[in-house]
Amino acid sequence: MVLQMKKEAIRIERLKKYYNNKPVLEDINLVIYEEEIFGLLGPNGAGKSTLMECIVGLRPYDYGEVYIDGESLGYRGNNIKEKIGFVPQDPLLYDDLTVEENIRFFASMYDVPKNLVKNRIDLLTNWLNMHEFINKKVKILSGGQKRRAGIAVSLIHEPDILILDEPTTGLDPNIRREFWNIIKKLNEDGKTIVISTHYMEEADELCERVGIINDGKILDIDAPIELKRRYGGSIKIVIHVRTRFLEKALEALAEYNAELHIDRIIIPDRDESDISEIKKYLLANDIIPESIEVKMPTLEDVFIHLTGRRLGDNE
Repeated sequence: MVLQMKKEAIRIERLKKYYNNKPVLEDINLVIYEEEIFGLLGPNGAGKSTLMECIVGLRPYDYGEVYIDGESLGYRGNNIKEKIGFVPQDPLLYDDLTVEENIRFFASMYDVPKNLVKNRIDLLTNWLNMHEFINKKVKILSGGQKRRAGIAVSLIHEPDILILDEPTTGLDPNIRREFWNIIKKLNEDGKTIVISTHYMEEADELCERVGIINDGKILDIDAPIELKRRYGGSIKIVIHVRTRFLEKALEALAEYNAELHIDRIIIPDRDESDISEIKKYLLANDIIPESIEVKMPTLEDVFIHLTGRRLGDNE
């Protein structure tokens, strides 16, 4: 079923947020559909966390409205929040309590019936593979274990929507992929998932649609493949040379329509078959390339096209 035929899970209309009269969110308009994995892709400081905190009711906004399952967050905030599970980048857990004690505490906050809590904890422990640390205090857990515990806490009241703020930041790549599998399984079980990330491969791997956010503005929203088709350009050859050789390399490769992109030379519409000849041109001009690679369009290409800089430039 196409997304537009699904029911809206979240609708945001003309949302604005200011800090000290400075806009940090500007005219955010966004619809997220039921059972979708939606991603907010942008650098640190883009407004991702602020937007998520506005969606879950942790931070007031100055203008606009947020609707959860068709109901206004501003009008029926407490009732609507029960439909949402939120996992911040630093999980909201009590260090001196065990993981199970934390889950039980948050179950009481959400008024989960006591006769259901033990069974839900057992299910979450099995599903998130928390057996080895369910009875350990949070303060001695690894980063990955704390993220699992944070997800368990956010799911104890069985919300329809799960919002994860930078869920894999700082994790080992292998553990990051384990979390990708967890997120996919949650979605397969019917959850609407909203994630924020500055990892382009994470957004590409997980999300049905991605919103590119920068300086508090959403610049475009679409499926990753459509964004790459629209803004990413064609297959290209990317060449790295030492900075002092950039201009000389551009001149040597002029007939290839070489372009300078920040600190790299890009040759569009070329593939592996052209690399040998390009190397000859460079070496003939006493330029030894540090690397030459064929590059398919990525979401970072999209971000560069829309903003003029890379995702990590202000981190």
